[in-house]
Amino acid sequence: VRIVNNDADDVLQAAYVNAYRAFDSFRSDAKFETWMYRIVYNACIDHRRRRMPTVGLSDDIASSEDVSTAVVQRADLAACLETLTVEQRAAVMLVDAEGFTFSDAAEVLDLPVGTVASRVSRARTQLRAQLGDHP
Repeated sequence: VRIVNNDADDVLQAAYVNAYRAFDSFRSDAKFETWMYRIVYNACIDHRRRRMPTVGLSDDIASSEDVSTAVVQRADLAACLETLTVEQRAAVMLVDAEGFTFSDAAEVLDLPVGTVASRVSRARTQLRAQLGDHP
């Protein structure tokens, strides 16, 4: 979940407030980072539900052909991600986009590790089939 500019500050502040309010629910057997990530993740989801998504512009200047190709690839990937179930999309985004281990993603999503691995595998298979020759 990507949020830019002042919106990110607002979401982070909301997440801190939520974490403070929910600190009693923190389980000492869990990782603090994973617990906090889940709170921030939920704050981002709440924010996106309340607002229309916006697209940020890159500060990098590239050739128009490179930009066109990147825009098409990004649009294709976004469209393919939208065809995944919400559960598959959450799992694959945590693991592939955010770099979480299966174990950490399972903790964030409150699921068994095998379930996360299965969802990521199915999502990757579906994305490969839809994207074809795209990288």
